[in-house]
Amino acid sequence: MSAAHPVRSLRWSQLLILSSALLLCGCLDSSAQHSYAVAEKGLYAADLSRTAGALLVATINQGGSLWDTAGVSQLFDLNYRDDEPSTFVAVALAGDGSYAITVDPIPVMMLWNARTGQAMRSWILPHEVSSVALADAARRLLIGTTNNEALVFDLRRGGIEHRLPHDDEINDVAISIDGRFGLTVADDDLARLWDLSAAKELRRWELGNNGMTAALSSSGRYAFAAAQSARAAVWDTGTGELVFELNPYYKWIGRGISYSSARFSPEEDELLTGSVTGQVKRWSLDATPGPGKILSRWTLGRRSWISPSAVKLIALAYASNGAYFAVGSNGLAYVLAQQASQ
Repeated sequence: MSAAHPVRSLRWSQLLILSSALLLCGCLDSSAQHSYAVAEKGLYAADLSRTAGALLVATINQGGSLWDTAGVSQLFDLNYRDDEPSTFVAVALAGDGSYAITVDPIPVMMLWNARTGQAMRSWILPHEVSSVALADAARRLLIGTTNNEALVFDLRRGGIEHRLPHDDEINDVAISIDGRFGLTVADDDLARLWDLSAAKELRRWELGNNGMTAALSSSGRYAFAAAQSARAAVWDTGTGELVFELNPYYKWIGRGISYSSARFSPEEDELLTGSVTGQVKRWSLDATPGPGKILSRWTLGRRSWISPSAVKLIALAYASNGAYFAVGSNGLAYVLAQQASQ
């Protein structure tokens, strides 16, 4: 198995992709600064570091790669072989940008050094994987599976610490920076908060439909969970109390916005959400129970005017320079302005 190799500059094909993407900026809301392409056909999965400096992607036909968002350049190809793109169904990047995880359909899981692009160690997992979340410095990994359980994985010792039982397939997982807390959402219509060291369920919240998206704030103080076309909410993990609802009227109208991605700010005072219809919203966490307060919103355009559907957001982050990053399943990374329409 060959190690990943650095990419020192954009290839001609990538330059053409980037040029085409920049010409499509007219598809963006006027508050978006620009977009650029990280894949020709689209993405299976993506993850951003905590301050959006690094981007990890699993592309549909170009394998995995790690990008420097500031320089808009591909740093490394993360593939098993140099001459053949790998297919990855799930990826995770540590918030501090130190390590990366890729999982293929077999499922083989690979740990990568995200600073050098070197493959470090691999494991064959017992079940098909739906999602992964990686704590800083590779302290711990939380793995969602289709076999009705989440796996708490010790990357340093190289084995499964705990198995967390669920009543149905798990669709998304999240983990705190230190690896102490985990959040899972599944097709059993529940969000569950876990003490990962003790394999103990701390809290559970009803979602009203199949769980779709999970996010934890850096310290684990706040949890966000969303179901498909149903409940989406933020809770205080210490008390279990509701902070605010994002779809407060879904029970009355029979549906709500489907949130496909979410990220808390490093300071834990805001939340970014992305939907399956190209909407990015920035929320204040100072709201009392009830509808949340939207600070900013963006509507991101399709890759081209002939695209069959709106972009689904699959990764978000707060950039260190005050901007906001969003990554779509269409293979575009969007850099959003600091001020947007209210």
